[in-house]
Amino acid sequence: MSNASTSDVPARPADTRYLSFDFWRGVACLMLLCYHSIFYADRAWSMHDRETWTTGSIAIRVIGWLWIGVPMFFVVSGYCIAGSIDSLRRKPTSIREYFARRIRRIYPPLWIMLGIAITFTGLMNLIPALATKCEQLPRVTEFSIGTWIGNFTASEAWLHRLTGATEAT
Repeated sequence: MSNASTSDVPARPADTRYLSFDFWRGVACLMLLCYHSIFYADRAWSMHDRETWTTGSIAIRVIGWLWIGVPMFFVVSGYCIAGSIDSLRRKPTSIREYFARRIRRIYPPLWIMLGIAITFTGLMNLIPALATKCEQLPRVTEFSIGTWIGNFTASEAWLHRLTGATEAT
């Protein structure tokens, strides 16, 4: 048994993370995942005729509203980024260190997922029935160098504004 008093134990630093924000960012991401999963759904299910109201049509309609996760995600993420910058203001770190941390956090997962997507697409293109009939399957051999750069730098959505190229669709 120790004779040390509780005052000798240093106080645990307060956790500055808001765990509820992580939860809501996760909810927003799941909303967007579900929303994007119906892009190629058969729209005959979601006709507005009352006779076609099935469980599937109701699910498609409800999932179609989950686009609201986009502004929700950006509001929560914006607050988290502002909080991160504010906490850096109180520490002896530079803006360079801040951006280095952001780059280390964002780009490795992006590049891993791009590698998986390219591998998956390449494998699917090896199946002749999919390669010729699946309109959604990207034709990576048709991508321009600008498209590759835009995808690997997460700047595809706005890169055309800097280069003067036509906007990617």
